[in-house]
Amino acid sequence: MILGDGVKKRIFSFFIIFILFFLFLTAKNKKEEGKDRFKKWLQDVHYIITDKEKAVFKKLKTPAEKEKFIEEFWKRRDPDPRTPENEYKEEFYRRIAYADDHFSAGKKGSLTDRGMVYIKFGPPDEIISHPSGGRYFRQVWEGSGSTVAYPFEIWRYRYIPGIGPDVEIEFVDKSFSGNYEIALSSEDKDMLKHVPGVGLTKREEYGLTEKRYRDYLPIDGARLKDQPFERLDLYAKLQMVPQIKFNDLKTKVFSKVVYNSIPYSIRVYYFYLDKERAIVPVAIEVPDKYITFEKKFGMYRGKVRLYTIVRDLEGKTVAEYEDKIKVDFKENEKNRMKSERAIYQKLLIIPPGRYKISTAIEDMLSKNVSTLETGIYVPPFKKSLFCSDMIIARSVFPVDISSPEKSPFVLGVYKVIPNVSQDLKRDDKLGVYLHVYNFLLNPEKKKPDVSVKYVVLKDGKPVLSFIDLKGESVRYFSRKRLVLIKGIDLKELDAGSYRLKVTITDNLSGQRAYVSKLFTLED
Repeated sequence: MILGDGVKKRIFSFFIIFILFFLFLTAKNKKEEGKDRFKKWLQDVHYIITDKEKAVFKKLKTPAEKEKFIEEFWKRRDPDPRTPENEYKEEFYRRIAYADDHFSAGKKGSLTDRGMVYIKFGPPDEIISHPSGGRYFRQVWEGSGSTVAYPFEIWRYRYIPGIGPDVEIEFVDKSFSGNYEIALSSEDKDMLKHVPGVGLTKREEYGLTEKRYRDYLPIDGARLKDQPFERLDLYAKLQMVPQIKFNDLKTKVFSKVVYNSIPYSIRVYYFYLDKERAIVPVAIEVPDKYITFEKKFGMYRGKVRLYTIVRDLEGKTVAEYEDKIKVDFKENEKNRMKSERAIYQKLLIIPPGRYKISTAIEDMLSKNVSTLETGIYVPPFKKSLFCSDMIIARSVFPVDISSPEKSPFVLGVYKVIPNVSQDLKRDDKLGVYLHVYNFLLNPEKKKPDVSVKYVVLKDGKPVLSFIDLKGESVRYFSRKRLVLIKGIDLKELDAGSYRLKVTITDNLSGQRAYVSKLFTLED
């Protein structure tokens, strides 16, 4: 059978229309799938997303914009950006999965009150569970006496950031369906509350008060946190987006009152990744003699809470973090607590510029608090030979580059422990660590050719000097940087204040650069 040209054209047209319709449906389905995916994400994070973030997300038009927003959303919550994992994100979705598995009751467990609390604040420190309800003997602060209770649970948290210590949340299942709701009163679990003559408190049994007055008169011996407005306040706080962990320290940072119960030192260094970015170690040192220690299992342990915020000159926050410094000593090391220092460091990556850094620390046992505020200046990247900042180090040693250590003290292939106070003893070695940029490489040897001069000055006069003509203190180099490391013996010097000046000469270009830093030598 031979088809005419007209029939062939109609078949071809129908075929083209079919293809176009198929492509249209495919594109429409993909668009709907994208909408559903973004809608689901917004539902997943509705407990932790701020109103401002939500408003911004809803204004975004393209999928690419929304994908970028989601990526930045999780980055802002990543506790350790240097690792490939985002521990916060992983823990968040683990909590959602746990809530869906354990708290479902006619709806997803993550949408229940228990799911909401678990996802926001994690597992409680203690759970008191009465899954079947039944006869219940009230606590003293509930009025004593016995009644019949709905199924209920009490979750206790030692501390919730933004809410406070000793948090107690009561959930009641009035429908016997497994859907436990937050109770605004301990009376919510009482099945006999509105039944006359039964389920009385002790005072009601003695005729000292009447059941009908329960909602209007406080119970004798009731705890403050069980009062109606306190319960309502707790309920409101539980609905809020979780705050930063050490918000009380954040408040002290922005306070005009200066706290100085714990003398501590802070020092900021800078090294360049490239022309636009600098890696900035922020180091904090706390003398152990100002930390309160408690003895447990033959060990002395002290803990210090830390909050830090870095802002640019316009007041915009460029970094914010909180952490804990833990210090442990064995029984036979007790005397070292008077002379040792606890050190903490955080590595930031920020553009060159001027910033203000504010910190607050709190001894977790004594509750003593101190605050400090200082400036950060990272100079612009230069075109000629120049140096990074210099670290006066307690110790510098190489790390295995095949399995890099996840430590805030690791810079490249070396672990550098800074001496934040820059106070040294005569038996200590003066450790030096710095980078050099914009040097030339010998075209034949493919190596730099530099000489380095180390001079220790007192009152502006040289008292000690070392000249490294062959560049032996260059421990690492690439096309971008030289890494200089040097240990200087100080036994010949008397106690006092000194300045170390390091001068680098590029023998190929003839350019020179130098950096200097003060330090103190003690007997």
